[in-house]
Amino acid sequence: KIALITCFINKIKKILLIIMTAICFATTAIADETNEEIIKKSITSLMEENNIPGVALTIVQKGKATSYYFGYADDAKKIPVTKNTIFEIGSITKVMTSFIFAQQLDAAKADLDTSITQYLPNLPADYEDITLRNLATHTSGLPLNLPDDVKTEAQMYHYFETNKPLFNADEAFQYSNVGMGLLGKALEKMTHEKMEKLYQRNIQKPLNMTVLTYTVPSKNKKSLAVGHDATGAAVPAETLGLLPASGDLKASAEAMSQFLLAAV
Repeated sequence: KIALITCFINKIKKILLIIMTAICFATTAIADETNEEIIKKSITSLMEENNIPGVALTIVQKGKATSYYFGYADDAKKIPVTKNTIFEIGSITKVMTSFIFAQQLDAAKADLDTSITQYLPNLPADYEDITLRNLATHTSGLPLNLPDDVKTEAQMYHYFETNKPLFNADEAFQYSNVGMGLLGKALEKMTHEKMEKLYQRNIQKPLNMTVLTYTVPSKNKKSLAVGHDATGAAVPAETLGLLPASGDLKASAEAMSQFLLAAV
């Protein structure tokens, strides 16, 4: 258990929580430029080269967080990125799901080697060998995603009935939104609470994070950053539907700065 929790913590520390895109980290001055000038030039150049409308960046150094905001959260309406801008944080959701799982392990309310079928009894016998550990470490043999035509719980369980895992549990590493999503469902059964509430009570509230949610409240929707596809066209916020614990969280730039500061 300690090893897994340590793994989760290390993963949190290693992930660069820059909400929109890549980070350019400058720690030494070049010529007469300050670190801040280097950062601003680097991020601006990165945005221009990759047609990125806006970036929120936080750097933590010696226990202090410094945040920078560039460009627009909504390029069409020229709404700037600020600390209140809400971004889709994608698979950083998995880090938070794993953290909730680690808390359950630490409180002896879960066991790494429990079969997923104990919490999700509708899964077929082929899934009995998959443990909570396998789901948390992407060694379950489950695929990256469910097929696009799987839209309901009934369709999901029918898919599991008619499709065996790609390989046996513990046999190989296979990054899986399905596996982490099922871990979220198991945690809901385990705690008798919805994952969104678990994130908010166990992560958002203790860290005083401003926004951490699956569904952005109406009062905050104007702060939601507009996503774009590869062509630069605006697209609606993405959702994993049946398996939100894999990547559906949204958070403000300020909230993610608080999370990063706590992680390091």
